[in-house]
Amino acid sequence: MTYGCNTLRHTFSPDFLVASDPWQQQQIIEEGYTLKYNCIFKDWEPVPSGIHWSELSMWPSTYNTVTHGSEKSSESWFMWANESDDRLGEHMTAHVVYVPKGSRIENIRSHETGAVKGVRSQGPTGAFAMQAALEKGHKHLIVIGFDALTGELGSSSRQWGKIDEIGHDFMEEWERDYDSLLSFWPEITLEWRNGNGA
Repeated sequence: MTYGCNTLRHTFSPDFLVASDPWQQQQIIEEGYTLKYNCIFKDWEPVPSGIHWSELSMWPSTYNTVTHGSEKSSESWFMWANESDDRLGEHMTAHVVYVPKGSRIENIRSHETGAVKGVRSQGPTGAFAMQAALEKGHKHLIVIGFDALTGELGSSSRQWGKIDEIGHDFMEEWERDYDSLLSFWPEITLEWRNGNGA
């Protein structure tokens, strides 16, 4: 069984594609991927189509609202907002994403939404992919890639190794996310490999 993250879908379709960032979830839905392949989205609780987004009293009325997809053929929708990240489009924009009927999306909960063994909500997608595999009962994981974290993990000894030169503000926090999963599931065995499978 294979679990992959985000843009892996462009070169390979794993048994489950995991996405934790809402803009990635939007792209995956807009590409029609969720109609053909199984996906797992973090804290996935879309609103049923029978409820229109304009009816919600908590709607960010000061934001410009942009819709994506077809409301008519949707089974649900979700919203995410861009406040300040230039990579994600115009600031102060609420994105309503319509989810097509028949989409194959499962929910994986973060720690903040009640998953006792869950990754914190701001954790990396790779950690959520590991969490999904562990929750589905897998006991031996072969982990390939996962951003700039390198090294070898095992049930008896652990060495994260040196962080790549690209660096990342959240790298230490991400390391703690992976460590917490291993503490929750101490009985698993894990092989850590770099991106080329070595």
